[in-house]
Amino acid sequence: MNGRPEEPASPGSFAHIERDWKHGDVVEVTFPSEPRLSQWFHDSAAVERGPLVFSYPIGESWLKLRDRGLTADWQVFPTTQWNYAIAVSRENAASAIGVEEFPIGEKPFAKPAAVVLTVKARKLHTWRSQDGAALPVPQSPVSSDEPEETIHLIPYAAAKLRVTAFPQLTQRDSPRSVVLNIRT
Repeated sequence: MNGRPEEPASPGSFAHIERDWKHGDVVEVTFPSEPRLSQWFHDSAAVERGPLVFSYPIGESWLKLRDRGLTADWQVFPTTQWNYAIAVSRENAASAIGVEEFPIGEKPFAKPAAVVLTVKARKLHTWRSQDGAALPVPQSPVSSDEPEETIHLIPYAAAKLRVTAFPQLTQRDSPRSVVLNIRT
């Protein structure tokens, strides 16, 4: 309240601030927002944080098919890779997913996004498109010999062409710690 902390509310209860309110009073509310995974079709995973679902934005090439009065029909084609499997599990999501926050612009879901998540992933060349549409997300877990990359996810509404549900890599393909036993 006005830059000073108040007693936090208990989970499942309401926060109550009783005071004489003045013009210019500011109440800031911070909600827990650790990244987490939710399970989707074929045991794929979507990345969520707070109330937002995040997507991988795919590069876009738009082709106008025809005008329809005040609107038009368009076809959009990907210009970047989109077929990634993520190297994160439900158990390590909070620590394995990076979070970057930026000031919110006039349009909260426009690019650049106000929140960007980073996650380790590998390209999955067995997940393809057919007749201009992505095939269903493969059954998880999947394996990939491609090099590990860091991909950036933005809020679902900020990406027009996007991937939201990702296959999950096998534990063998996920980043892990290496323990060395050295004998002298």
